Amino acid sequence: MKDLSKKVEKDGVKKYEPRERETLTLFAVKHKNVVKISGSFPSVDHSIFYHVLEFCDYDLSQILGCRNIKFSFPEIKTILKQLFEGLSHIHQLEVMHRASEVLLLQRNYGTAVDMWAAGCVMVEMFTRIAILPGESEINQLDLITSLSGSINSEFYPDSENLPAFASLRLPRDRTRKISRRSKVGAKF
Repeated sequence: MKDLSKKVEKDGVKKYEPRERETLTLFAVKHKNVVKISGSFPSVDHSIFYHVLEFCDYDLSQILGCRNIKFSFPEIKTILKQLFEGLSHIHQLEVMHRASEVLLLQRNYGTAVDMWAAGCVMVEMFTRIAILPGESEINQLDLITSLSGSINSEFYPDSENLPAFASLRLPRDRTRKISRRSKVGAKF
């Protein structure tokens, strides 16, 4: 199950946040490389929506953590091809997945947000280590900035104007470490 943020109520009208609209769109997605949503229900106070996802025996981090399972280069290419086919399909429906822009409540973003996540999966396939195993949205942003440096206007134009940027108080002095950590077998 996956939870989503609150609905915003304005003048008595419920408005879905962008992630919720995207998730509702996912109910209609029919693609072999996209996990299906089989149901949805609200919490008792209706502040959170839970979505029931198709059951998968294992997630990628569990498989990569099992040293008995070895992937050949052609198998990795096949898995990544499936990932990109699924992303392409949901992008055609104008559905995006999470990246730092989404976590900072950026409202105007495109398919490039998923390239960050896809790049992380590619690194994880080769290193066999989850590089950003966040447990919450703030923890995820902390891990992203510890790897790719502080979010600032030099690398992320208009970052100071993002709705969640000021309230999160993220470290402002982190340097990029991604090039040092992208070698096969490197510890993240």
